[in-house]
Amino acid sequence: MLTAWGGQKGGNFMRKLTQQKPAFRDGNVLIANLLAAGEFPIGITYAHLIERLRTRGAPVDWVSLKPMVAAPISIALAARPVNPNAANLFVDLVLSKEGAEILKSMGRVPTRGDILPAAKRLDAKDLDLFPLHVSTDEMDPEDFRKSFGLR
Repeated sequence: MLTAWGGQKGGNFMRKLTQQKPAFRDGNVLIANLLAAGEFPIGITYAHLIERLRTRGAPVDWVSLKPMVAAPISIALAARPVNPNAANLFVDLVLSKEGAEILKSMGRVPTRGDILPAAKRLDAKDLDLFPLHVSTDEMDPEDFRKSFGLR
């Protein structure tokens, strides 16, 4: 949010978020499940995990920030895979329309424009997405941890 909104607005947001005492745990699936179980009132995790739990009847919901930070995730191959042709076929599948449908069936949000997510509210066209283009070298995890009292 500091990158999306700039120092002052982003800093104000982070201070107000800190006051909400969000819960921090390792693992987004764990965070989503603990939130659904009532272990804490607010958490930061992936919207598709909360949406999946919500549609199954869990007492949780999510809201989209404006902008909603989107972290690009890549697919990669080993430099020297045992079977390079199979590796290339796997990448082709993941990037194909059929692959997007498979990912959608697994509760993930497809990134292809021709495949809508299972939940309309997860459609990228309806969200104010801000792609995160910050390398881990540019992030300040110590300041983040300090802001939220994690150290």
